[in-house]
Amino acid sequence: NGSIRLYCYPTDIGNTTSGGARVIDPREWRYPRILLVVLLGVILLSMLAGGTIATSDYSVFNAGWDGASTVKQLAVETGSDPVVLLETARYQELDPNSTVAIVLSPESTYAESEQELLRSFVEQGGTVVIADDFRPHSNTVLSGIGASARIDRQPVRDQYARTQTPAFPRATRISNHTLTANVSALALNYPSAVTSNNATTLVKTSNYTYLDANYNAELDENESVQPYPVVTRESVGDGHVIVMSDSSVFINAMNEKPGNRQFISNIIDRHETVALDYTHSGSQPPLSVALVYLRRIPYLQAGLGLLLSVSVGLFIRWQPLRNRSRQFDNNLNLAETTQRALQ
Repeated sequence: NGSIRLYCYPTDIGNTTSGGARVIDPREWRYPRILLVVLLGVILLSMLAGGTIATSDYSVFNAGWDGASTVKQLAVETGSDPVVLLETARYQELDPNSTVAIVLSPESTYAESEQELLRSFVEQGGTVVIADDFRPHSNTVLSGIGASARIDRQPVRDQYARTQTPAFPRATRISNHTLTANVSALALNYPSAVTSNNATTLVKTSNYTYLDANYNAELDENESVQPYPVVTRESVGDGHVIVMSDSSVFINAMNEKPGNRQFISNIIDRHETVALDYTHSGSQPPLSVALVYLRRIPYLQAGLGLLLSVSVGLFIRWQPLRNRSRQFDNNLNLAETTQRALQ
């Protein structure tokens, strides 16, 4: 009938050599490679940002002044292995004789079953450091694990031995002990006091401190001036419980003080593992929590790696097919245009 039929076949964007070998056009690998680099960059930046996106006090994921990220760094510097605990069941996985657990001002109460796990950990040779000032939950834990010391929960003030104001006293009465080696004083930040009971007092405030029972920031007639314990240590079973009445010693802004840093190092240096207990410390950054579980569970690491590899592989495979499809469409459009022109 006089019409001309044009047959069009998909062609590769890449050129071919005389021997038929395909030469990959840069346009075929440019976009997958860019995507891969961007994806890896996002993952890397997310991992790096995971320790700094938290804003909660005492959080090991908080690199701000009120966080405790430097405690983890100190553990690494002293050769210890820092471990973040997000559930108390993990105490059963730790070696008590080589582990110190640090509990910083918990925001909620430990259930009786959880207290039993901590008590078992201590009685089998573990060391637990409980640092708090005014929250009530630490005393519940101390009672549950069989310790006698209690945190008074009244503010301690010092008119003379202090750093900035009377609310920042310096604890200068240091006992001779391995935990206080090379420590001349502890710099405190709105501390309370420890009622030692049967525990041994390691650190006391100066002779010029008083408990501000009515919170009026003044020394009243019924408030006595005397040294007060702020750090105690006692044995429970085969282990030990260290009680501190100022959790701020562990925050980044305070543990840079020479005495504070040395004291924390003394606690950490004697143990292979430092368990940072955040089981009752409020919400933690979701990404950082995910990384904690990822590092802990090998099959999650393998699964994520496999998923990432398959995703990248499929995309790299799909991109040339997409380019070929576009080329086929272009050829088809050209054929239709040519046919219409001939008609």
